[in-house]
This record gives sequence, C-alpha cells and structure tokens, in this order.
Amino acid sequence: MLISKHILGLELLNSPWKIIAADANKSNSVTTFDIVTIRKVILGIDSVFAGNTSWRFVPKTFDFPNPANPFQTFFPESRNIDIQTTSLNGIDFTAIKTADVNGNVNPVKEILAEERFANEWPVRVSEATSEREKTIELLFEGEADAIAGVQFTLQFDPELFELQRIEPLLEGLGMEHFGARRAKDGLLNVCFENNKVIRYGFPKKSAGQQYLFRVYLRSKKEDPPAGAITLSDNPLPALAVGSGYMALKPVLYRDGHTAKPVVVRFDAWPNPFGTSGLWLQQKTELTTDSRQLRLSQDRIQIYAASGKIVYEAVISANKLLFVPAWAFPAPGTYFYRTDSGQCGKLLYLP
Repeated sequence: MLISKHILGLELLNSPWKIIAADANKSNSVTTFDIVTIRKVILGIDSVFAGNTSWRFVPKTFDFPNPANPFQTFFPESRNIDIQTTSLNGIDFTAIKTADVNGNVNPVKEILAEERFANEWPVRVSEATSEREKTIELLFEGEADAIAGVQFTLQFDPELFELQRIEPLLEGLGMEHFGARRAKDGLLNVCFENNKVIRYGFPKKSAGQQYLFRVYLRSKKEDPPAGAITLSDNPLPALAVGSGYMALKPVLYRDGHTAKPVVVRFDAWPNPFGTSGLWLQQKTELTTDSRQLRLSQDRIQIYAASGKIVYEAVISANKLLFVPAWAFPAPGTYFYRTDSGQCGKLLYLP
C-alpha cells in the first residue's frame, strides 16, 4: 500500500533507502511493475525477486545528491579494500531489504516480526454442493471498502478435495491476485490491494459486505465433510490493512451472514522456547448458534521447515499439552497445524 501511495503521489516514501527497497525489479524506478513483482513473491508464484537480490547494501558514508530520487545518479553497492594484516574500521554499509518499505524486517532469519491486531476483518464463506458433479462451490464475502489490502492462505485437505478453478468477483480483482502453485498441497494464497481506498481514502459510510471471489473444489469422496476450507497463517500470514492503516486479523466465518463459528484460540508458550519444552492449549467456546458444538478434541502436528512431521498428538479442548524439547531434532523454526485449521510458528532456541 505504501508503494501504491508513492506511485500515485499521495504519500511519498521519505528516504532513499525506502525508495530503493520499493524498486523490487531493479529498474531504477518505482512503478506498478514493482507491486506486481512483490505480489508474485508473496503469492509463491516466484521464489525470488526477478532481476534483483533479497538485500542490497550501500556504503554508509555515501550521500545521495537527490534523496527523493536515489536513481538519479549512480550509487555504489560495494567497496574495494586492499588486503591488510591490521583491522579496519568505518567500513560500514546500510542494508536494504527489497520490498521492505516500512522498515519492520528483522535481519535475524529465524525471528519473525509479530503483528499486533487492532481488530478482526471477517471473511464470510458459504458452501454449496453439487452432488452429481461432486463439486463444492465456496463463495467468499467481505467488507472490501474497510481495507486497503489483505493477504491470507486458504487451506483444504488435498486427500479429500482438488482445486478446480477460482472466480474473482470484486471489481479490480483478477487471477494475478491468487497463488495456486501449491494447490496440490491444499494451499491457496490470496493477496490483493484496494486501489479505490488507497487513492481516495476510506469511505465515511461502508457499502457493507461485497462478493470477493468463488473457489470451486472437486470432492474425491462420495460424502465430503462440511467445512471444506479453512483460513491459515501458513505460509502466508493472515493480515488486512484497515482504517488508519492499522493491522486487522482476517477471520473466517461460515454460512454467509448468519452463522458464527466456534471461537478457537490456540496458545503456545513460552515461544521462543528452550530445553524446558513448551505448553500448548486450545481454548474453545460455544457460540449463540445452537447448531454449533464444542470442539472436544483436535489433532495437532508439528513439522519442520522441510515439511517433515516431528511431533503429533491429540489435544483436548481447554486442556494443557506439554511438548518436551527432545521432540525437536534441532534448533530453529517449526510450524504447527491442527485439523480444525489453527496454524502458527514455534521457535526452538536452546
């Protein structure tokens, strides 16, 4: 969103470092193509920034003649040093993370920034099943004019369902806003901006719920279970940008505008954790909808970045589950997921 506002001249990036970071395709300019380049990496369509590196380094002593346009003149990204036997001082660089224009990146690879959410952004989904064609149609709705942009991952069981097609419905939404590269693993990434809000600001009066998109899944079973799809934080963290550019948490609600889901909160502490292990707890509540039942048990899997499962157990609602440190083969980042759709990260630092 900050890059879009810079391109539109609504709010210029206020440092040469941010402008260089915004130049994702390394064209020595900031354009809509940079937004497309960044979105493709976010969606998992590309694994690297095409024609660019993940980090760029500029000598700290370099002064930009025109800070508002760092590309106006050449700027060095290396220094030549004669081989010496004594130590050198003052050979410092400013590190620039490509696409990080708000400066919240953490250079420590294993530690990711935690977002603090001001509120929820409800995403409502209703399911319709065609028994003859074994197709499940999922219609997604949301208050589109309440956000400047959003990203999240939709997750389904690839052993039960197969992605058939996606149908964008919201004005300005296209297939370039969806990443289906890992659909065979049951993952569909969604990332789009609301250019109307970015250009004109948030409206004083909301238009209410709007159709966002449809997803069609083919069932591999004769009697597919309800709740075919869930909203996940992995691999794409669920995040929406609301009024005042505050962070909102996208939350999935089922059956259109009426039914509310069982409220589930999953806690893991301490996190990061060490040789003393960690505790897990899944908290559930009844909703006002009598059709909803309390989730009494759930299955949790903890897996490494490679996808290998290192720990698996059944967790009872509102009960504590202890996971010993020996369950983790090595220090680093791990991920967890439950059958009910709870996902997150665990950091093992012995």
